[in-house]
Amino acid sequence: MSSEGSRSCESRPELVVELYDWKVAPWSSVREDIMRIDRLCLGRKAFSESDLRTYFEDRLSIVVLLRRENRIIGYCAAAPD
Repeated sequence: MSSEGSRSCESRPELVVELYDWKVAPWSSVREDIMRIDRLCLGRKAFSESDLRTYFEDRLSIVVLLRRENRIIGYCAAAPD
């Protein structure tokens, strides 16, 4: 890696990993970013908004968000059977 490449990485905003809490940040506050990510990654196989909302609002689900500059750039969700 060149030293120039290293400098550009250092100037990037910090990544923040967050455990999603629907009581603090309701679905409506994350909906747009989550839907965008899901469609970009899964295309026609993307989850419906209803399914995603169900996962995000289920108190037994675990959802981890990855943020950069307060924008969600990734997420991982695990829901009970």
